[in-house]
Amino acid sequence: MASIIPSVSFRLREESIYLHVRYKGERYCRLATRLTIKPENWNSKKHYPKTAWGGYSQARKDLDRVADLVQDYFAACRNRNHDPSKEEAATELRKLIDGESNSELTFFGALDEFLAFKGAATRANTHRSYNSLKTILAKFEDVMKYDLTFDRISREFEGKLQQFFSQSANSRFKEGPGLATKTRAKRVGQLKVFMSWALEMGYHQNETFRKFDSSRKDDRIDDIVVLTEGELGALRDHDLKNNRKLEKVRDIFLFMVYTAQRWSDVEVFDPRDIKDGVWAFVAGKTNKPTRVPLAGWCAGALTILSKYGGDLPRPKNKNFISQQKFNLYIKEVCYEVGITQPEKIHRLKGRTVITIEGPKNTFITSHCARRTAITILATWGIPLTVLQQLTGHSDVETLMRYVRTPPDALEKWLTANAGGPQAKPEPRNRWDSPQTIAQAHFASGEVRPGEPPAEDFAET
Repeated sequence: MASIIPSVSFRLREESIYLHVRYKGERYCRLATRLTIKPENWNSKKHYPKTAWGGYSQARKDLDRVADLVQDYFAACRNRNHDPSKEEAATELRKLIDGESNSELTFFGALDEFLAFKGAATRANTHRSYNSLKTILAKFEDVMKYDLTFDRISREFEGKLQQFFSQSANSRFKEGPGLATKTRAKRVGQLKVFMSWALEMGYHQNETFRKFDSSRKDDRIDDIVVLTEGELGALRDHDLKNNRKLEKVRDIFLFMVYTAQRWSDVEVFDPRDIKDGVWAFVAGKTNKPTRVPLAGWCAGALTILSKYGGDLPRPKNKNFISQQKFNLYIKEVCYEVGITQPEKIHRLKGRTVITIEGPKNTFITSHCARRTAITILATWGIPLTVLQQLTGHSDVETLMRYVRTPPDALEKWLTANAGGPQAKPEPRNRWDSPQTIAQAHFASGEVRPGEPPAEDFAET
């Protein structure tokens, strides 16, 4: 005798999950569930998501909900002594599945919609960062055995999330697992942005997330690694003609130092944006208009561009080097130059101060160029409000986080100003005119664009 209890299974077609129902020994209907999954995350033998997949827990709940709808529908039919036809069952189940999917968007379903929105409205790097938030939350759900719904984003959830962060692997810390305070704050901040968006969309009414702590105060303690003026000069003058790859990486780094701009803007540099001696563009991170007058210190960028026919060095396929490869090669460049003295930085991991030590070249990345420029210019005495115009920082407090004042800066300043204002020497013009820069060509080996007088170009 054929079973009157329907058999439910699922099949994957491309990336769409289909519901298959057998009833009384017959194939009764096949319906799209509106659920999707990547083929690599689907177990084709068991016809179910792979248990090792980060989104398994949520997918299992979604599929169980569909299976329950099928069982509830046929149970209701039995209670009425009604035997639905295949067509009727397919129609009614379609209504139930669509009604269920529309009545309440799941947490991860809303997150997918949010990520699609972010993908259209933000730069690729930002979108990738938010995509990683989904991976983190899916892993949190599996590790902490805490099913995520909008209603469960509570103070209890916040505590468990911090506990999860404390257990997460971090290859930079030899002292054991645990994410840095800055990384934790970044992820919590991203979660709050998503929850705020979902609230505005009407997907939930839970505002507890607003109380979550996403501040980054005290997340760095002397954590800035920059090149000194002496190291920058050695980097600039080092002969790398026998290794064109490293020479190009060095020159891109110098361009970023001379312009004090972010990698995200340099990698999309367009020579046509330079007009009348000014590089004008819209910063990708802030979406604000930015102007870089290519004079004085910044004129060094023109020397780099002239070396490559008015553009930054690019391979034959015209694609700019990836940031990952750049960060790998610039460490090699600094090693070749001899920038290898011991360096240490400190990070907060929870409430514990973690010290990371190693040769200085291992800490150098693309962002060190911007930090180096800001540190040198601030040390030379350019007003911070003027420097802000170059860097695009919204406030001086944020700008100052990029400055690593040399240890002997105070002694030097006090010595130079020992006689008071009357004894103070005439200020030197650090911002030479383009004509002066042209006369002191970069290749001459005497005066570099934006370089202070020889006696001042000392390692500090």
